[in-house]
Amino acid sequence: MRVLYFDCSMGAAGDMISAGLYELLGDSDKKTFTDKLSTIIKGLGDVSFSYDRSMKGGVTGTHFKVVVNGTEEKSVDVHSAAEPPHGAPVPPQGVPERPVVMPAHHSEERERYLRNHPEANSHTYRRDDANAGAPVPPHGAPVPPHGAPGHAAEAHEHGNSFRDIKVMAAGFPAPPDARENFLAVYKLIAEAESNAHGKPVDEIHFHEVGAKDAVVDIMSVCLLMDMIKPDKVIVSPIRTGYGKVECAHGIIPVPAPATEFLLKDIPVYQGDIEGELCTPTGAALIRHFANEFGDMPNIRTVKEGHGMGVKDYKNPNCVTIILGEDIESAKQDALCMKTDTVCTLECNIDDMTGEALGYAKEALMNCGALDVYTTAISMKKDRPGVLLTVICWPDDKTKIVSDIFRLTSTIGIRERICERYVLDRQMSQVNTQFGQVNVKTVSGYGVSRYKYEYEDLRRIAESKGISIAEAEKLIRGNM
Repeated sequence: MRVLYFDCSMGAAGDMISAGLYELLGDSDKKTFTDKLSTIIKGLGDVSFSYDRSMKGGVTGTHFKVVVNGTEEKSVDVHSAAEPPHGAPVPPQGVPERPVVMPAHHSEERERYLRNHPEANSHTYRRDDANAGAPVPPHGAPVPPHGAPGHAAEAHEHGNSFRDIKVMAAGFPAPPDARENFLAVYKLIAEAESNAHGKPVDEIHFHEVGAKDAVVDIMSVCLLMDMIKPDKVIVSPIRTGYGKVECAHGIIPVPAPATEFLLKDIPVYQGDIEGELCTPTGAALIRHFANEFGDMPNIRTVKEGHGMGVKDYKNPNCVTIILGEDIESAKQDALCMKTDTVCTLECNIDDMTGEALGYAKEALMNCGALDVYTTAISMKKDRPGVLLTVICWPDDKTKIVSDIFRLTSTIGIRERICERYVLDRQMSQVNTQFGQVNVKTVSGYGVSRYKYEYEDLRRIAESKGISIAEAEKLIRGNM
């Protein structure tokens, strides 16, 4: 069983999760992924992205950078006047140091704060540093024309609705599962906003969370999860941080209201770091993809990824994601090994032409053999010959023996009954712009892989005048 373990001891954000998952891919898969993501976001306008090497607190990883109209957006923490010097281990009074479960409702202190600061109950939690301090008009006020003072607030007051997001997703040339997960994550965010504002989900506007950089964050994670295809996702208790964060409508407490709603019933703790460690996007992605929460299980590590944040704290600011094989599941697989029994029939032949032998092999497959193959051998007096091997079900051996005598020149056949280990095999179909393609998936013994059927690859290759390898690459890029 393939397991992903998320270490969220420094919180979770969409870009950090994306970068951590990206590090789990091999070089060729990274190229496939970035090509696919570039194609999907092509319609978003002046948007670009890159995965850059980064180091935080001595840990080297990857930072996912999304640039919209030449600018990378960042969140802005608001530190208290009495903030201790960097690195000083002085947690605030009453900060819990062990995981707790986020309550279903706001605490009394938070409720009092939100009553006194109604603008803080906003669903905008990210802003561009360049707009810090820009005046923000009251909700519903006319938006200044482009370029006029105060225009920076337009994106905050008039973001995408959930209907807009659904229309946008329908146009994405993304794999069906990735598109479905993308919409599911946005629905979680919409439900959090609906709870905060008392409006139906379809009337919610996302503002910064619905901005283009967040769309890229979420879609990149959904694509990566679709490529990695873990059997289980386990997440550690999530550190949220504490304090306040600046948003389009003012300053709000950490965790932000939408984040708090999304983390309901999930193990969390504040810790001793002042700042927003878990964002609404990160919380929604974790809530959607996580199967379990707790300590790292007993796994055999295959690969490890570090998704780096932008801010600097006394601890390395990263989400660590570990891909591994569940050892207990592997043991169970060993105890439940799948086997079957087959009959192997063999004979030596040195007096048939290649054409006649080729015809016999094809005919034996059509007669019900599971497999037929030949091996070059040296016979009496060093005559070159062929070992013909036919594998069939034991119940079919009498008929297959008769067919071998009928179709070949042999005068004797040897028989062996064999026990073989087998993987589970399933056939499915995927729809591509080149038509329906059959896919064979095999799994078991801790292994899972798939391949496209040769005849479908051949059909596409012949129609396009390309190689089989190029046809497979076209299909992967189209899914």
